[in-house]
This record gives sequence, C-alpha cells and structure tokens, in this order.
Amino acid sequence: MDKWLTHPTALKVISVVLGLLLWAVVHFDPESPAVATAPTESRVFEAVQVQTVGLDESKYALSIMEPTVVRVMVEGRLSALTTTKESNIIATVDLSDHGAGSHQLPVVVKLPKGLQLLELSPRTVNVQLEEIQTKPFALDVRTEGKPAEGYTLGTPVVAPASEVKVTLPRDEMGLVGAVRTVVKVEGQRKTVVDKRAPIVVYDRAGKLMDNAVVSPSTVEVEVPITQPSKTLPLQLSYTGKLGAGLSIASLQPSLEEVTVFGPQEVLDKLSVYDGASVDLSRLKEGKGSLKVKMLPLEGIELIEPAELDVNYDVVPLEKRTFTGIKITVKGLADGLKAKRSDATGDTVQLTVSGAPSAMAGLQAQDIEVIADLAGLEAGKHTVNLDVKLPRFIQLVDGSPLTAVYDISESTVIGSPPPDGSGGGTTPTPPTGGTGGSGSPKPTPSPGGDEEGEESVGPSSGSDSGSGSGAGQSPDPS
Repeated sequence: MDKWLTHPTALKVISVVLGLLLWAVVHFDPESPAVATAPTESRVFEAVQVQTVGLDESKYALSIMEPTVVRVMVEGRLSALTTTKESNIIATVDLSDHGAGSHQLPVVVKLPKGLQLLELSPRTVNVQLEEIQTKPFALDVRTEGKPAEGYTLGTPVVAPASEVKVTLPRDEMGLVGAVRTVVKVEGQRKTVVDKRAPIVVYDRAGKLMDNAVVSPSTVEVEVPITQPSKTLPLQLSYTGKLGAGLSIASLQPSLEEVTVFGPQEVLDKLSVYDGASVDLSRLKEGKGSLKVKMLPLEGIELIEPAELDVNYDVVPLEKRTFTGIKITVKGLADGLKAKRSDATGDTVQLTVSGAPSAMAGLQAQDIEVIADLAGLEAGKHTVNLDVKLPRFIQLVDGSPLTAVYDISESTVIGSPPPDGSGGGTTPTPPTGGTGGSGSPKPTPSPGGDEEGEESVGPSSGSDSGSGSGAGQSPDPS
C-alpha cells in the first residue's frame, strides 16, 4: 500500500481528483441559482379595451360601462415585450349572476406567455344592466329612386314575413318610431329582388337606434316593376271548321277580361283584345274544355294571363227553314227609289242550322237581311245581301245571296218610294255587316251564353228570291 502511494503516477491522479473536488465545492454553491437569468424590462399599455363576458342577452342589456379601457403595466423579457400588441392583452368583466341595476365589478387581465402584470388601473369598472323586452313590429318597405320612364312600381312582397321582432331595453322600447328596409329601384325596367335587404330601427325623431337587435336581421324583398297596363274585354276569334253535322250549343271562356302591358300610346288605341283564337276543328262532340293561348298584339309586351280555358258543348245540329224574311234596304241616296226586280216582294226564304237549344227559340224576327244600296246610281244593280244571324246559327247553303234592284229617280224629291222598299230615309244601320264586299268578319260575343250576332257571308237567291245557303269565313257553329 505504501509503495502504491509513493508511486509518482498515483500521486498525480490523486492530485487531479482532489483539485476537481475543490473546484466543485467552490462553484456549485447550493444557495446560488442554477442558471443565470436574462435581464427584464417593463412596458405600459395605456388603453386596453375592457370586454364583457357572461351576459344573459335574453334577459338583460348592458347600457353603461365606465370606464371602457384600462391602463396595464407589464414586465417581461425584451423579446416578449416587443412582439406584444395592445390587442394581445385581454381585459374582461364577468357579468354572469348579475341582474338589472348598477354594479362595480373587478377587471380580470389575461397576458401573453412570458409577461407578468405589474400594475392595473383602474382595477374595477361600473356597469349598468337593464332588463330587455322583445316586441313584434310591422316592417316598413321603402323604395329609393324612380324606375325607368313609363314604368310603374307594384306593391313590394316580403319573405319570409312582413313582421319582425325588435329587442331593446324596456325603457327604450317606447321610443321606436319605425322598423324599415330600403330597396333601390332607380332606372330599373324589371322587377327588383333584394335577397338580403338589411333592417334598421329608427326612433320617433328619425334617429338610428344602434343598440336594437332585429330578428331576422335581413329579409328578401321583391318590388314588381311593370309597364303601363290596361284591362280589355276579351273577344274570341275562330279558325277551322266543326265536324260535319255538328253545331255549338255553348262556348264560354274562363274569363271575360285580360290585362295587357305596353307603352301608354299603344294602350290608348286598344278597346278590345282579340288575340285569343279558338280552332273549331279541335272541338269534339259533347262537353269539353280547350286551352287557348293569348297571342301577342303589335306593341304589347305582356299579356296576363298567358292562356285561358274555353268550355264548350258541341251537339248534332238541326235545320229549319224560314220564309218571308223581309229585306231591309239601306244607304239609298236622297231623290232615288229602289224596287226589287228579280222577285215579287222584298222577302227571302232561308234555311239555317244550329244546336237544338239555339234553334228552339229562334224566330223570324231574329234574322235580319240587309241590302246596302249606298253609292249606287239610277239603273239596275245586283247587290249582295248581308244576313245577320244569332250567335252559333248559320245558313245551310254556302252560295252567295243576291238581289236585283231597279233604282230610279223619285217623283217627289226626298219622299220614300211608294212601295216602301227603300229610300234615303230608311234608318236601318247594320251592326257589323260587310256591305257588298262579300267577305264578312264574324265578331262573336266574349261570353258563350251571351246573345250576339255575327255577319254571315251573302248567299245567292234563286229567281223566286229565296236564299239557300251561305258563303262565310269560319263560324263557331
């Protein structure tokens, strides 16, 4: 052992170990900190916004909070201080478990990591809580501006409803003057739809109430914008022909008036709408209904409705012959007289057809035959006869119906002819005849059950003066 201790190498090792132990004792003092800390600094944030938490908004509203900002002094490392913004510091006031009235509540500050609170001023704030109330109000929809020239505004339509709920402190609810939304229509030519029109609340003085809570906060508003319109009576027109042996007992449209839209100058010229045409070839025997489209008129942009239903009753026709139907002479110039020369007397015989219900009440006086001598001078003239028949009644024969008249000067100027067959004073104006043109235009009444007449094409008479048929444009019977 003594030999080992006296060995030079062993002495060196022992010396090194003892030196290390001595160094450790000196430098690892248990009362001194293990790691040296970096230097810290402080910073002041002058206006940190105070936020509220825990408010039961279904019962109360915060009307007053004073002050709304606090002064905060913090301490921390320089690196943490330089990256911290005022918005990173959260100052809150807890309003839970507090009812209506005034309260002085502490401010709680939450700091970013690495910072410590040194000072908070003030440490409390005063708050005023008020009981709130919710009431329904009718929504007032206003328009801003004017539509394009000649266009008119319709009544705004609101979805989902025109009533909204407003929530305010109870003391302020009585100040509400209007709950309103505004839609801009300046220069518009078509319907305006605002799917998210904001709703605002005004007091009685017209001042905006910012603290009002509205449910819903937005609505969908549709403001119709249309051109000038005019309501016109409906007059059906006809095309095609009924099947052989059939006649119309009744024909009734589902409406009697239509509304047309267009420039005012065009509307002023219209007195009837005749753009709905019934194709008679589509009518079958029996009762039925037919959809008819409204055809556009020149200058008209829109017709409402776009189509209508026409209810009809088609039955087998029956025929009847009427004799002694008097011819009414009209249009003879003053100083002239006329006498029929192709037959004895001014009467004709006509065979007509129609539905049994229409034929049952038909009388001779319901049929009018007119000879129009307007513009004819002295001499012999063959004139077309216009036959006026009740609605849905027609002549059986389609041949032209004519009569021959001898026109001469009267013995006494201005007096009626001795035989009473004509003269300048015969006041028998037709209601839509075609004169001597031989091309009549049927003008049926708008209602299937209303009594009306239509001009039927002239028929040719035999030497005896009786008419046996009619040539005419499409007829509903």
